[in-house]
Amino acid sequence: MGPDNFDKIWLLASFGVLILLVSGCVAEGENQTAPGNSALNASPGALVGADRDAHGCIGSAGYLWCAGKQKCVRPWEEPCLRILTEDFPPLSFKDQNGIAQGSSTDMVRELMRRTNMSAQIEMMNWGEAYSLTQKGPTTLLYSTGRTPEREHLFKWVGPIGSWSLTLYARADSNQTVPALAAAKSAGKICVVGNDARHEFLLQNNFTNLVTVSEDTECAKQVAWGEADLWMGSGTSFSVVVAKAGLKASDFKPVLAAGVNDIYIAFSPDTPDAVVSAWQSNLNEMKRDGSFNAIAGTYDTTGTQVVGSDKDIHGCIASAGYSWCAEKSRCLRAWEETCTAADRIEKAKTYCNLNDVSSVSVCGTYIRVIGSMPGYGSSFYPDNGTEIRCPIVAPDVMNGRCMMLTMGSNCVDQPVCDKSRSK
Repeated sequence: MGPDNFDKIWLLASFGVLILLVSGCVAEGENQTAPGNSALNASPGALVGADRDAHGCIGSAGYLWCAGKQKCVRPWEEPCLRILTEDFPPLSFKDQNGIAQGSSTDMVRELMRRTNMSAQIEMMNWGEAYSLTQKGPTTLLYSTGRTPEREHLFKWVGPIGSWSLTLYARADSNQTVPALAAAKSAGKICVVGNDARHEFLLQNNFTNLVTVSEDTECAKQVAWGEADLWMGSGTSFSVVVAKAGLKASDFKPVLAAGVNDIYIAFSPDTPDAVVSAWQSNLNEMKRDGSFNAIAGTYDTTGTQVVGSDKDIHGCIASAGYSWCAEKSRCLRAWEETCTAADRIEKAKTYCNLNDVSSVSVCGTYIRVIGSMPGYGSSFYPDNGTEIRCPIVAPDVMNGRCMMLTMGSNCVDQPVCDKSRSK
């Protein structure tokens, strides 16, 4: 081949490559601008499952970040629950180790245990917690006064207790408040903003209010003469003044304004099945005596009453014991499971079936999780009847499956897991 022919062939080849490159660019540009194309088509370099958020959760697979559990979850498989409260002894407060304590806190922990839910309890100022609970997702706030103004802002479980509304003045003041109306002309009244006490005063047309974020600020303002009255609560009075660096003798109660029942408030987006499960378990706590046992655990100073954590069955919670109805005795779950031995043996027989991923005992049910995509779980009560619960979105899941799979039934006790053996 002569030099001239070689040059011609090289020129033609280069021109052909140029045409291919140009046409490829045009085609790619058309793909990116054509309506209705998927992200995968629009961007040839995109990877399937590349829609991870900042926490690594894959949205296309249904995963969302759960702040309360600090992990990615699919809500229809594992409810994400965020639990908020404020520093309001003896209902809720942090101990010397920074762990949330208090009678309402113990109520919430027991309800979490009974509904098979787990979450970190976050303590923050009331205004922030109140705002976050209204927004959700799947957030609860305790201890919350249930008022007409709040009725449609939350879903409610309770009551879990009550607290008083009391007006306090400086001990050396000449303040007298014979009736609530008289407080309207008694000078500045300090109250925690967005608290039920604040709403109570607004509902009664008070305008002489100073709002703060915590009760300790009100105690200080009254003690220092910056406010004339403090709308506090006899329930938390002793601890609040101590935290403020003051003494109970620095104040005097001038009016008992009322008593308010307190509830657990859930964000509006919380599934009704979850709220129903919490309420039914709270009702059961009141029937079996555990509610009263918890309610009497702390005095008004936030101090745990010695021996008060013994429930109606005589089980000592501080030693890790809880009542097992199935075995009719107190036991510690990490030493002995609250499950009949024959149910465990029966559950083992399901491990040998085809298309089974794992088997566990779930209270009075045997739970079998299928290995086929979308199969979900089958629950078998002692009579052997199958309750089939495929993986579907919560809004199309039947009520019984929602109760079983979304945590209101029990704590799973693993029997076998074939997926780990592969």
